[in-house]
Amino acid sequence: MTRLLIIVILFLIGTRYDQNMFRLRVWGVRGAVPSPLTPLVLQERIFARFNEFFEMGFISASHVKEFVTALPDYKLSGFGGNTSCYEVYTKESRIIIDAGTGLRELGLGINHDRSPKRKRECHIFLTHFHWDHIMGIPFFAPILNQEFQIHFYAVQPELEQVVRSLFRRPLFAIPFEELPSQISFHVLRPREKFLLGDFEITPYMLDHTDPCWGFRVEYQGRVYSHCVDTECFRVSRKDLGEDLALYSNVDLMVFDSQYSIGHLLQKSPSGHSSATIGLDLAIREGIKRVLFTHYNPNDSDFQIHRYREQTREYYEAAINRLSETGRRVHQVMWDFAREGTDIEIG
Repeated sequence: MTRLLIIVILFLIGTRYDQNMFRLRVWGVRGAVPSPLTPLVLQERIFARFNEFFEMGFISASHVKEFVTALPDYKLSGFGGNTSCYEVYTKESRIIIDAGTGLRELGLGINHDRSPKRKRECHIFLTHFHWDHIMGIPFFAPILNQEFQIHFYAVQPELEQVVRSLFRRPLFAIPFEELPSQISFHVLRPREKFLLGDFEITPYMLDHTDPCWGFRVEYQGRVYSHCVDTECFRVSRKDLGEDLALYSNVDLMVFDSQYSIGHLLQKSPSGHSSATIGLDLAIREGIKRVLFTHYNPNDSDFQIHRYREQTREYYEAAINRLSETGRRVHQVMWDFAREGTDIEIG
């Protein structure tokens, strides 16, 4: 009887957790253009790993799994080569933020998802219209499927014009008018909350070379903040003004880290930021967790890892410096995003 009661309790806890699920999945992490691993780089990486395997004293095939599972991400799979695409989802609802080349693989999964909990419709929010954020749209499988309703959202009024222009001969084989899916466009009001299924979504302005809007997504008291393609030159609370809400009471923030702080000073104005700026903001505003992304396509996985180590040194120094003042210091969980990263928000 006691065992049965425990099983029932665990089932109820699991069911409740599943119902309250609020997660982020990363499908594309690069800025500007896709940067897949070349055959030569992949070959060099394989040779280097074989050398490490034997240098560590392993000699048997039975040790391969132990060796591989212990490898850091930058030595094995890397961070990814697709451009910006992020999925925010619950058990029953899903939104997609930005439609870079990562959208293609996401679309293949959605196209084959027959879960009765999910409607055959997709909601795609665009921060802005630079190529790296829209180039996946023509290759998004559901847009070529008559069973789907596709909804596009953006603050910029030229939303429909931009999406239509992607489906035009001789640039693409299928004209927009011949797409089999049902497509709708929704222009959002700046800083005005928008209700969609389980979500409350509010766009806030980012600091970019062209108009660009981040999104604050709220679900059952938890908050996801999308801050990609921003230089974040408005740092103080006064300068941020109404857009400070994008960084307030946030459980998870995804933040632009295309450059190291040294490169950023050389590139400014660039419309992109560094992880150090995001950390300063997160520490000050009490953001619980930060995921850095939107890597320079010219940076290798090792270079991104090196920026991560520099960021770690910066963070530890910043925390120690603040601790010496005697004030209570907010600790931030943070990391650099990889394609396939899937984490709970909250």
